[in-house]
Amino acid sequence: MNLASIAIRGSSGLHIEVENFISGSYANITDNAIITDLNNLVTSLKNNSLWTMHKAIYPIVGGNANAHSYNLKDVTQYQITWSGTLTHNANGVTGGGGYGLTGLVPSSVLSLNNTHISAYIRVNETAGSKYEIGVKGSVGNYRLGLQVTGVQFWTYINDDSALNSTPGAQGYYIGSRPNSSGGRNFRNGVRIGSTTTGTAGLPNAQVALLATNDNGSILGNSVANLAFVTIGDAFASDTAAGTMNTIVQAFQTARGRNV
Repeated sequence: MNLASIAIRGSSGLHIEVENFISGSYANITDNAIITDLNNLVTSLKNNSLWTMHKAIYPIVGGNANAHSYNLKDVTQYQITWSGTLTHNANGVTGGGGYGLTGLVPSSVLSLNNTHISAYIRVNETAGSKYEIGVKGSVGNYRLGLQVTGVQFWTYINDDSALNSTPGAQGYYIGSRPNSSGGRNFRNGVRIGSTTTGTAGLPNAQVALLATNDNGSILGNSVANLAFVTIGDAFASDTAAGTMNTIVQAFQTARGRNV
């Protein structure tokens, strides 16, 4: 436990997940404001029954590649391995031909008809097939992409057909599949698309950030700026997705990087 966490814990108490995340053995964060914002984030997620559903929560705070690599939900699981050209700073991580591999394999830890991915995207994407999160295995796709030139937002949630929506540039995007009947796309808490496409399967390769891992080949590298990413179970309702947006927007506003 660092001195900053001791001071905050003495007045209000830190969640154990935050203590682990900020420790010198992991993200090594000593900034009191970041620690407070992380603790508030975890409090809000737990109070609204949105904590357990996540397998990975990447707050992407701390301003460096090491701090940005850790999973707030459990620092001992799914640490990101960054490769290639990327920019890490207080605004998150920005692609420049590089990518991150999470170590999270959907077929091993997710449920076929109960999954989501989300990303807080601060900088517009360019034209073409680019992905902020992605993996394709021998069966199934699990991807989220934003194309601002031509304005499209698409997801593949354990199927082989994209759900395309018209978003409106930067924001907090969620792709969620709560059942076998299809997926739902959200931007800033509002549903902007849905599909009745059935599932094909869970990919058996690890999820990539700022690119897609296509059976071991890294494709579709994004130049977007990511400031928050989650992977886990589906949002049970539009209301739950809206609540998640409210919590994430509050976190980004506290960090001074909301869009």
